[in-house]
Amino acid sequence: MPPSDPDIAPPALQIVTQAALPAALADSPFGPFVLQPCAGRDAVLARLAAGGCDALVLDDGADAIDLLAEAERDVAILVVAASPDPAAVLAWLARGAQDVLRIDELCAASLPQRLRAAIERKRLARDHGRRGSYRFACTADAEAFASVGRRFLQLPISSVRTLAATELAGLALAT
Repeated sequence: MPPSDPDIAPPALQIVTQAALPAALADSPFGPFVLQPCAGRDAVLARLAAGGCDALVLDDGADAIDLLAEAERDVAILVVAASPDPAAVLAWLARGAQDVLRIDELCAASLPQRLRAAIERKRLARDHGRRGSYRFACTADAEAFASVGRRFLQLPISSVRTLAATELAGLALAT
């Protein structure tokens, strides 16, 4: 990771929240975070629609499932639950949440790190989905090309495969 310039402040991460998060998040080295409290479903959806949000922190309640379904998919979603059992945590994650926190974890020293990690996981997933699909044709050493694709183009190993000459003949390739 390149060193950061101490004279350039990192952009603040915008957190839309229903939960009562500590004000100390504003000065966290994992942030800085700008908390935007919203009461009620309509206020949360309006703020998300305005754009520029990095995360949504939801209280585990009746509105949470609906909000999770309607929330913008480009934001990290964390759910705060009183005492989540493993089945509930897995259900929230299956619905698209990046993390599930217990209420007592809102005051933990690890909260800023967990919040930032959820945001970064969401960014990575979003960016991976936007990469698209690419096809390359190599008429010489296909195995060497696959190795280059994995090492230097940093393509996922599963996306680099070689085709037999007969398969190449059937592909319509852009020039």
